[in-house]
Amino acid sequence: MQKNSTKSELKVLEILQNLTCATAEEIYHKINAETKDKKIGLTSVYRALKKLEKNYEVKCVNLFNDGKIRYELNKNEDHHHHFICKKCNYVEIIPECPLKEIEKTLKSKHMLLYHSFDLYGICNECLEKQT
Repeated sequence: MQKNSTKSELKVLEILQNLTCATAEEIYHKINAETKDKKIGLTSVYRALKKLEKNYEVKCVNLFNDGKIRYELNKNEDHHHHFICKKCNYVEIIPECPLKEIEKTLKSKHMLLYHSFDLYGICNECLEKQT
């Protein structure tokens, strides 16, 4: 967290503690639904996300290939991947990382910021509905 963080940045980080893979609009609505203070504008949320991404505090994830950028905290200790159902958009967090050895090799030569690894398929619930 930067010393000179704005109120919007602090609110975005607070909201992302409990939201996984949220769009700027979802973050905006959640902030304004929870706050008793002056409302924060959508432009301020976008500006905060841009700065937080630049400072590597949040990262963009594009899970659904729907053109919507989603954000989540960039926490190394909570590093995870995703399984995404292509029928219902169910997202399951995968806590294991199959890329640890590759990451270790790359870190010895480069400054690695983060990586993304997502699996797409059909969840059991959707499969059961098909039969």
